[in-house]
Amino acid sequence: MNRSTVSLCMIVKNEALFIEKCLQSAKDQVDEIIIVDTGSTDETIAIAEQYGARVYHYQWENDFALGRNFSLEQASCQYILVLDADEYLDEGSHIQEILQSQKKGYSIRVRNQLEDGLVKTTSILRIFQSNPAIRFTGQIHEQILLDSSEIEETGFLIHHVGYRKDVYSLKNKAERNIRILLDAVDKSPSPFSYYNVGKQYLVDGEDELALEFLDKARNDLNNQNNADVLAMEIDYNLADCYYRLEKPEKGIQVLNHTISNWPKYTDLYFMQARLFEQMGYWKDAEQYYKKCISLGDMDSAVAREGVGGYLAHFLLSRLYENQGNIQEALEHSFHALNLKQGFSYSLENYLSLAQKAGVSAEVQKECLSFSYPVKTVDNLTTLVGLLYKFRHPLLHETITEYGFHNDITVTACGLQYSKRYEEARSVWHEVNIIHKNNLEDVMLLSLLTNDEEMVKKISTVQNLTDQDEETINSIIKRESISHERFNSFIGKILLKLCERCIRLDEFDCFEYMSGLIRSCELDIQYQLALILDQSGFRDVAFDLMVSVFENYERSTAIDQFVGRRCLERGYREDAKQIFLQLVNTSPSYDVYLSLYEVLLLEEDQSQVTALLKEMKQRFPLSVWMQSL
Repeated sequence: MNRSTVSLCMIVKNEALFIEKCLQSAKDQVDEIIIVDTGSTDETIAIAEQYGARVYHYQWENDFALGRNFSLEQASCQYILVLDADEYLDEGSHIQEILQSQKKGYSIRVRNQLEDGLVKTTSILRIFQSNPAIRFTGQIHEQILLDSSEIEETGFLIHHVGYRKDVYSLKNKAERNIRILLDAVDKSPSPFSYYNVGKQYLVDGEDELALEFLDKARNDLNNQNNADVLAMEIDYNLADCYYRLEKPEKGIQVLNHTISNWPKYTDLYFMQARLFEQMGYWKDAEQYYKKCISLGDMDSAVAREGVGGYLAHFLLSRLYENQGNIQEALEHSFHALNLKQGFSYSLENYLSLAQKAGVSAEVQKECLSFSYPVKTVDNLTTLVGLLYKFRHPLLHETITEYGFHNDITVTACGLQYSKRYEEARSVWHEVNIIHKNNLEDVMLLSLLTNDEEMVKKISTVQNLTDQDEETINSIIKRESISHERFNSFIGKILLKLCERCIRLDEFDCFEYMSGLIRSCELDIQYQLALILDQSGFRDVAFDLMVSVFENYERSTAIDQFVGRRCLERGYREDAKQIFLQLVNTSPSYDVYLSLYEVLLLEEDQSQVTALLKEMKQRFPLSVWMQSL
């Protein structure tokens, strides 16, 4: 194999927290390291020199292209690799393997870590021949311009953490970037420069300003009848902006046009699904998330990781959960966890749904061993934290198996929710002050063990009012309690206790708690019905809601709950009357869908036709309704 020499060229300022990982990833793949420093006051230069770097001091001129080009002028090798300090090479990427073709330039896939589990991958020219004719242009988001025939696409991968909020704010990029970008717009206004400003404002959370510049970019580009990747990215970010501003209808209208030009671009369907979900159009959101899964992630120059895989499954899971469809939600949650084993949101979602669905601890353990193998301390910390959050029966086994030493309350909860009540009680007695987060744990154990000493622990909980403390003590002692003593705080405690009693199969205790909830406010009773419904006790939940439906002032949520369950049980006429009334009082997307489902079972097609016409007029943006 013929070997080409490579210079790593970087411009930096105060990158001590990041530069070592970058240089460590590249040191064995390059022949020299060129560092152009623009005024560091931390340990950046010292760290770079430890890796044998040649350091040059440069007066910053608010122009990234000038700084980059100065670094290129110092290089002495055949090829140049350009990195930022908050980037590092993937372990599987090897420069010499791609240089065999001797192209002028090589496109590298840069994997940008964003927030909320999103990852955006872009293809950028980062390796190129050292040649005075090859230079950067652009004050910011600088580029090397080569003909596409001179560039080879590679599977080479760079990881970039700089867009994560913690890193971004730490490095204080926002003010610097927007200043340079606005200067570039003043000097040379164009759709691309407007887009860069708008996107920067979006990153900075300045959504109204982002909207202003993205609109300018879109209008200018439309005047040019341009339908390239820039046009698609402008529309995607414009739709994202409307999503953040909670104006989903406008975002949907933008993407309807864009999707017609890019019918196989998964990212657009993903954003459209999120917009539909924000509007409450869950059937449309479901349809678009499924479209994302069928298309899969895009292998393109600009694509967001997971939108055709784990993220689509994850959000579809949450969508089904919100509709009360726990089994479908669990299935998609499991898919998401399998596709992205380190995605903590999927792990949390799976653990929550598995408990609601009554999946045994043994089955959950088997699934976790396959889908979330504990390979690092961070993996273990995340897993234990979530098991503790859900008071999971696997908590004690996990902390014992891995020798995980944590707060004594975690140990106590691990024992308690493994139904080792006596051992748990001994550990709780070692805790001098009970945190408010553990109030329900101590209350439940007191109820289950009739331990008067545990009751005394309640007095150590901080910030309890005297009345709430008195009510809690009365609950533990199972005393009669007047209706006036129940408030929202006490109601929420009772709900948590009911949920945990169900998980522990402690139904005597549950009966007492659920009886108290019948004296609480209407919303607390409704929440109990949802817990029962999602835990598989649908008949009990239905009976509770029918009682509320018949005897108390009702809400739209309760009416919909009873209407849906009537339909499921074959009480078609009751369901029809409920939804006909709701169409007049609360004409939402959900209500119309439910009435449509009821009328489909009727033999009078004219009613269905009339309702469909009304639905299409009321919800013109709903693709699902317009297709009926």
